[in-house]
Amino acid sequence: MEEIIHIGDAEKIESLELLNHFTRTINQLASGADPIFQVRKRFPVKIFEIYRKLQGTDKVLFIGKKVEKELVAIMLSRVEEKPFLKEEKILYIDIAVTKKGKENKGYMSSLLQFTENWAKENGFPVIELRVISPNLQALQFWERKGYREFYRRFRKTEF
Repeated sequence: MEEIIHIGDAEKIESLELLNHFTRTINQLASGADPIFQVRKRFPVKIFEIYRKLQGTDKVLFIGKKVEKELVAIMLSRVEEKPFLKEEKILYIDIAVTKKGKENKGYMSSLLQFTENWAKENGFPVIELRVISPNLQALQFWERKGYREFYRRFRKTEF
């Protein structure tokens, strides 16, 4: 059985495993592109706690995909207020991660569809996210889903 769930404390251990996988992947990909960029080891626990605390406030969407009682993917999205822009608010996808060995099975696509429907129902005109340049698999996924590059972020580590 497959289902999309709102992540709760019962999913903490599996969520932390996915968030740790995300952190390791990002750090590995970034290491060749930027010698300073590293996601801290405490990030998975902190982001889980923050999102759990904010659940139910209409400020975050913290969902997961379960297959046969196994959490195989999670997506963490938050509201960003943009008072000086026409759009006023957007939904920002902070994290989208699938369990190693479970990729390319449509799990993230179903979480994204749920998120897009939620954004539409809640009046969001825009969904945004960031992908680090070396993450070609993620870049291709988002482009296939209709997301387009909008802005580039530059970093300089030696000056």
